[in-house]
Amino acid sequence: MKQCRKIPVYLLLLVVLLSLSACGEKRPEATTVCVVKGGKLKQILVDQAPDYTESELQEYTEDKIAAYLETEKEGDVKLDSCKEVDGVVYMELLFGSAADYSAMTGLPCFFGTLEEAVDAGTAPAGTLVAPDGTTVEFSALLAEHPDYHMLGLAENVLVQTNKEILYSVAPATVTGERTAVIGDGNSDTSGYIPRMTDAPAYLIFE
Repeated sequence: MKQCRKIPVYLLLLVVLLSLSACGEKRPEATTVCVVKGGKLKQILVDQAPDYTESELQEYTEDKIAAYLETEKEGDVKLDSCKEVDGVVYMELLFGSAADYSAMTGLPCFFGTLEEAVDAGTAPAGTLVAPDGTTVEFSALLAEHPDYHMLGLAENVLVQTNKEILYSVAPATVTGERTAVIGDGNSDTSGYIPRMTDAPAYLIFE
């Protein structure tokens, strides 16, 4: 494909964004990870200054997905949308699991119940903070609500969940009933290299 070398590596590995109704009613202004129906993850990326065409990126991304699914027979990844609007590229990629997300993007990710987090060795240590400032120890919440869900990420990104966020662990900051910011929320850097946070962030909801 012509000019493949011009497509930023981050966009090739971490494609994403949908149309108006992807995670919410409006297109996000920055990269966003959404928890959607069925426990799947939707990674949204917004490129304000692309140096490639919509068709080039779509073709290259579809090739990457095909290569991944050829290797990972149980993988579940789908390119839902690739659009350029007023010079901005929006892409949406749907991941069947956190494992698919990590494998495709190269970034740490966990999504599952609190009990599953313990089994996977990814449970946060220490105190969880509610949006109103009250706190609870993870062990106490685990004992009472082992079926609560947790999303763990280690990248500067925006997040939207499908249920009300009950607790968080820094560097996550809850900004709304179902929205949060990990780190500074800005994933863009020179060359589109993912900006990971110093420590993983966690969001907990039913």
